[in-house]
Amino acid sequence: MADEVLTYGLNVEVGMLLEVLNSSNEILFRARVEEFNGDSMKIVNESGGPMPVVMYNTEFKLRGHTNNQTTIYHGTVCGSTETMWKLDQITNWSTWERREFFRQNISVEALVQRVKSVHDKEGDTPLRGPTVKCKLLDVSGGGVLLGCDQKYEWGDELRVGHAEIIPGSEPFSFHCTVRRAQEARYTNLYGCQFLNINPAEQDRLIRAIFVLQREEAKRLRGR
Repeated sequence: MADEVLTYGLNVEVGMLLEVLNSSNEILFRARVEEFNGDSMKIVNESGGPMPVVMYNTEFKLRGHTNNQTTIYHGTVCGSTETMWKLDQITNWSTWERREFFRQNISVEALVQRVKSVHDKEGDTPLRGPTVKCKLLDVSGGGVLLGCDQKYEWGDELRVGHAEIIPGSEPFSFHCTVRRAQEARYTNLYGCQFLNINPAEQDRLIRAIFVLQREEAKRLRGR
């Protein structure tokens, strides 16, 4: 029946709206689920326009918002036309189970200090660095990308503080280690992994990320 709502084990509904994201977590377009059989789904452009040109076997994240919850699906394009994409290998990646994979783009001022250098010898007093300003560029439950003028190296341990992820809310502080260092045109970029983050604080961070995702979804709907 045309008006019947079809649901399956992945909690996907025909007619459900999804945000299609690339590997950098950038929203490409909003889609609507036209068909779903438990193994594959057909999506169309929610605006009614043509679908973007896509290569077969390209992987995408599909973000849905239902019942005040955000669910991330993962699928691979196995067919496409000007009006639809077909994706298979659909999986449900719960942010609560795979927190390190889902990053939210942000632009948040913070302070950072090196608390341990990769060059420290066992038994030595840690070689601490100055506290400097930085900008957080994206965040997940497992780490953060920051930019600053200070030089750090792979393996350095940093303390990031005064990070007001949600304006007006309690700031976050993180102990993390540098896992990726890259020189950019105007700053240095550091991909950092959290160390020994308190589970309660990690849950608070995930809730803040959900708030940012909902606000982003509202802005997109308002365009």
